[in-house]
Amino acid sequence: ILTVRGGVVDAAGRARGEKRALKEMVKTFRGWAEGRERVRVFYLYTGAEEAVHALREEIRALGDRIEEVYTSEIGAVIASHTGPGIYGYYAYSL
Repeated sequence: ILTVRGGVVDAAGRARGEKRALKEMVKTFRGWAEGRERVRVFYLYTGAEEAVHALREEIRALGDRIEEVYTSEIGAVIASHTGPGIYGYYAYSL
């Protein structure tokens, strides 16, 4: 699991298997979003369209303070660090 903060790509954790990775990303998002009034989320993927939809549904279930903007393919800069078959989100508070 990777994070990008201040333009730096870093390892945020490790999860074996698709279900564990999804669970860990939702857990991380929940912890970050806690106490924030409104959150805007962008979903990103490369070759993992079904997986990003599962992530979107899990985050959507966290409540109506989540504002989804769109789902898009990941750009070449991030994809060069990961390869195909990845997904994730970018979020910020409003």
